[in-house]
Amino acid sequence: MTRTRLVLAAFAVSTAATGALITAPAALADDPTAGVSRTELQRSAAPTPGFEIVQTRFEIPVGKESGRHTHPGPEVGYIVQGDVDMVFD
Repeated sequence: MTRTRLVLAAFAVSTAATGALITAPAALADDPTAGVSRTELQRSAAPTPGFEIVQTRFEIPVGKESGRHTHPGPEVGYIVQGDVDMVFD
């Protein structure tokens, strides 16, 4: 596993068929994803058949995480404020 430390992520662009991130309030305070929000900003067809470009804004509170997940295509992110640890297999 490789651990990469990024400084400054609230905007992400994914080229793929993107699934929804569940953002319902957590029942337990120890839920590591409690308070994480995802807002879709725009969606359009990608040049590659079967894929689309989805621009979203993620907000991850201090001490929380987006949870382990994957994307079926390339992803680009832009960190607006804070520190983010990203772990890749």
